[in-house]
Amino acid sequence: MNYGSLVRRLGGKTGVRIWLLCLALLGLHAAYYYPFIADDALISLRYAERFLQGKGLTWNDGEYVEGYTNFLFVIATSLFGWFGMSLVLASRIVTTISAITIFTRCHLYAQQVGSTKNRWIVSVLVGLFLAASTPFAVWLVGGLENLMLGAFLALALPCIITFLDKGKTKSLDHAGIFLSLFLLCRADGSIVVAACTLGLVISMDDDFKSRIRAGFNLAIIPFMTFMLHLLFRVWYYGDLFPNTYYAKFALTETRFEEGAEYAFGFYALLAPLIGALLLWAFSTKWKMPKGAANRLGFMAIVLACYTLYICICGGDIFPAFRLMITAIVILAFILIEIANLLSRNTVRHFHYALLLFGLVGYLMLSTHHEHSKRAKEELWEIPCGKIGEAIHRKWAIENPTIAVTAAGCIPFYSKLPTLDMYGLNNKYIAKTRPEGFGHGLMGHELLNANYILSRRPEIIAFHIADSAVPREDFTGIPAFLQNYRHYSFRDAISGMTVHVWLRNDFYDRVTKP
Repeated sequence: MNYGSLVRRLGGKTGVRIWLLCLALLGLHAAYYYPFIADDALISLRYAERFLQGKGLTWNDGEYVEGYTNFLFVIATSLFGWFGMSLVLASRIVTTISAITIFTRCHLYAQQVGSTKNRWIVSVLVGLFLAASTPFAVWLVGGLENLMLGAFLALALPCIITFLDKGKTKSLDHAGIFLSLFLLCRADGSIVVAACTLGLVISMDDDFKSRIRAGFNLAIIPFMTFMLHLLFRVWYYGDLFPNTYYAKFALTETRFEEGAEYAFGFYALLAPLIGALLLWAFSTKWKMPKGAANRLGFMAIVLACYTLYICICGGDIFPAFRLMITAIVILAFILIEIANLLSRNTVRHFHYALLLFGLVGYLMLSTHHEHSKRAKEELWEIPCGKIGEAIHRKWAIENPTIAVTAAGCIPFYSKLPTLDMYGLNNKYIAKTRPEGFGHGLMGHELLNANYILSRRPEIIAFHIADSAVPREDFTGIPAFLQNYRHYSFRDAISGMTVHVWLRNDFYDRVTKP
């Protein structure tokens, strides 16, 4: 495809300007949350770094545990890191490419379904919707895989829709490839693949046999990919599930309530935009063509299934509704369809005002939500990373094992063998669930002080190692009080004061004159 053809597909010069403007607005929105990065992102980057060093997808030397859930994201980040750039920057390049892919595919779809007179309205609306979505902005800099997931879904959905409209079986093969990449990008991607298959089968007008055949054609490539990755997991890690499944997932009433609050807390942010679209619908004449009904039905089923999964799994503990990026991509395609239907007649200034009000309202509610505020205020990962670097400078030669609760920053920056006290990267802790598991803070319920002390790490660092107060879990255990001593030092380069607990023999070795 040459430059001229690309410009035409994007809607000519006007379409290109809209596309660039919306991308620029997203960039400004993301800059507001910089330099936020999630601690768990640095868990993935530790695996990527060790992979680049030829140590495999491992947490420690000789310790095979799948403490990440984003295989393809780790590999893609490693690919950019192979060229010598920092892995934090590499992860943000991957998320930026993913965001551009989502914007481009949505823009192309808006140009495809819209009529000549209204397609620019549809493009502006969906572009501003994506740019105003705080989850997009936060996780463009946050360093995790969700925008990459969104990109593969944005590539797959139009292929499935093409099959619904035109019956081209080849488009299902293309969709299957993109959904396979979606699967490899996140361990629970099979939920979305199953939802797409179910949505396709239900929304088709054909006979039962044709529906089953279409569902099979869509699911077969992702299924084969899933099985191959499962075989790799069993062979490499000796387990059917990622270690994070054992450390986080629980089917409890508490988790369901938290998941429902999480999902519908996000959907509540859409109230201004939904209200604006409803007022637009009541103020104009429109009808639902058969093809549009099938497309909207398909996407509604996928969205409903994904929302149900979010409720069951308990949502997420990270800022800015990270898991709802997948839902936002589906909503973007639904918005394109609805805007195309409503704009077939004359669009009045009243409608422009409604849409502007809805989008601004969505942006304001998103920005001021506690989830988004956390992304702006949660910057402890920055000093924690500096402390990790200070620990590396202090003890890299001794190469001691360090036990941590901040399993991203300190392990990634210290480069030391690490014992993850919350169990995301430790099989024993993850599979030794205490009574009442599934009713506490997700991912933070498994700390087992007696097991950690039995491993005899040379260093123990609580939270970000900036306080002289140990965790209460340890203060009542004689083995901790007898075998570990508090030690602090001020790092000359960062200016940080580091507080850790050293095992007695290690303390004597590193503090002797």
